[in-house]
Amino acid sequence: MFRALYTAASGMQAQQTNLDTIANNLSNSSTAGFQSRRMQFQDLIYQNMIMPGSAASQQTTVAAGLQVGLGTRSSASEIMQTQGELSATGNPLDLAIEGQGLFQVLLPTGQTAYTRSGAFHQDAQGNVVTANGNPLQPAITIPAGATSITIASDGTVSVTLAGQTAAQNVGTVQLALFPNPGGLNSVGTNLYLATTASGDAAIGTPGGSVVGLIQIRDQEIPALGSDLDQLAAGLANGLNTANAAGFDLNGNAGTNLFVPPPVGGVGAAASLAVAFTDPSLLAASSDGTSGSNGNLAVLSAVGTPPLANGETPINSYSSIVFQVGDATSNTSADADSSGLILQQLQDQRGSVSGVSLDEEASNLIQYQTAYQAAARVVSTVNALLSDAVNLGLGAAVQ
Repeated sequence: MFRALYTAASGMQAQQTNLDTIANNLSNSSTAGFQSRRMQFQDLIYQNMIMPGSAASQQTTVAAGLQVGLGTRSSASEIMQTQGELSATGNPLDLAIEGQGLFQVLLPTGQTAYTRSGAFHQDAQGNVVTANGNPLQPAITIPAGATSITIASDGTVSVTLAGQTAAQNVGTVQLALFPNPGGLNSVGTNLYLATTASGDAAIGTPGGSVVGLIQIRDQEIPALGSDLDQLAAGLANGLNTANAAGFDLNGNAGTNLFVPPPVGGVGAAASLAVAFTDPSLLAASSDGTSGSNGNLAVLSAVGTPPLANGETPINSYSSIVFQVGDATSNTSADADSSGLILQQLQDQRGSVSGVSLDEEASNLIQYQTAYQAAARVVSTVNALLSDAVNLGLGAAVQ
C-alpha cells in the first residue's frame, strides 16, 4: 500500500505543476504576443513482478507479464504556436504576425532575442524599440518630422515627411522562423532565446520565400527523402536479384545490375548507381543459351511487386511527385498569408495573447479532477492502513 501512496503523490505533484502552468497562462491572457504552454508527462519506471516474455514453462512464455507502474512526472512544457486574437490600437507601430514567425530584438548584452509581441515605440532618437527599449532588428529609425508611418504586408516601412508627398523607405521588418519553436527558452518580458533544441533561425521578410518555404526544408524534404530512399533501395535490390537469376550474352551468371544500396536503405537514392555499362552483361537469358531471353520477363516484373510501403514502384514514384507539388503549393500559400497585418486607422492592429480562456478553463477542470482523484487514492490508502492497524491492535488486546 505504501507504493500506492508514492504513486498517488507523484500524480498530485505532476498535476500541481500543471495547475501552475495554467495559472501562468491565464495571468498572461492580456499580455501582447504571449504564447501559452502545455505540460507533457511521462510515466516513471515499472516494478517487474513477472517480466513479459519470460518462460512460463519449457515450451511457453508469458504473454503479458505483470508490471506495476510507479507514477508519473512532468517531462516538458511546450510553447503552443497558436494565433492570438487581434485588436485595434491606433498606434502605427503596433504590429501583429499572422501565421508563424517572431520579431527580432537586440538585448543590451548583444544577444538577439525573439518575440511575438508587436507593441513597438520610438525612442528619443527615433529608433523603433520595444517597451523595454530593446531595438528592433534590423534597426529601423523614423526620421524626425515624419507625419505618417506605413508598414506594408511585406514588412517595408515607409514614412512621409512634412512638406513632401512622396513616401520614403526607411527599412524592412524581418521575421525569424525556427525548425522547433517549442524548444525556445522563455526569459520573461515576452522574449525568447534560441537554444540547440530550437535550431538556428531562418530570417526572411514576411511572406518571403525563406519564410514560406522553410516548412519544406524542415518537414517535407526529410520525409520525401526517406520515401525516395525506400523506392531506390527497393528497385535496386529487386533488379539485382532478377539479374542474378539469369545469364548474360557470354553465358555467365548475372551479377548486380546496380551498386547494392546501403543497409537499411538510408541514402540509397543519393548513392544509386549502375554497376556496369556493358549491355552484354545484362542477364536476359534464363538458361545461358544463345537467343534466350526468358529472364527479361523477370526483370520487367520488378515494377509490379509492392515495396515495403505496400505500393508498387510506379505508384510510389507518382505519390512522391504529388507530395512535392502539394507541399510546394501549400507552403507558397502559407508564405502569402504569413505576413504582417497592417492598415491604418481601424485596421491598425496589435497581437493579443494566444491564450484561449475557454480551453484553459476546460483544462483547469480536467486537471483539478485528476488531482482530486490522486488525493482520493491517498485518502483510501490511509483508511486501509488505519483499518490494518486497528485490526492489529484488536488482535493484541484479545
